[in-house]
Amino acid sequence: MPGELVATAPQPSTGPGKSRTVDITVLSNGYSSPTGPVAEFTYEEA
Repeated sequence: MPGELVATAPQPSTGPGKSRTVDITVLSNGYSSPTGPVAEFTYEEA
């Protein structure tokens, strides 16, 4: 559906309360966006 974004976080690997940085890519019409420092997302596992 246009305007909708679905994201799935990887399985926990660092443990609760620890942050993890992953590359975020977008797949559209068979093409994937590039990765790199500008595409990084850091989150903390609950």
